[in-house]
Amino acid sequence: MKNNTLIKYLFITMHLIGFSAFAQNHTENISNAWPAINSYTKQHLKIMVLDERPYVISGKKDKSYLGAVRSAYGIPFDIVTESSKPLSEDIESCC
Repeated sequence: MKNNTLIKYLFITMHLIGFSAFAQNHTENISNAWPAINSYTKQHLKIMVLDERPYVISGKKDKSYLGAVRSAYGIPFDIVTESSKPLSEDIESCC
């Protein structure tokens, strides 16, 4: 009887340790994700980025939200910018 209880506790402990590995912050560095634009002009260009994603405007997701990824168990985790800055700021700073 004691062996069964010990096995149950070990089983539960191992699962909790396994699930805790999935509960990490997932970040993505997007600085190298932009395509090279091969154009030339003698005039200066100003690029402004507006983040009009509905789930960001409504406050459901943070401005640094990039998307979601699912673990092997199907648990979704948010992916955010590595800099923790809003996505629009990261896009503006890349150019």
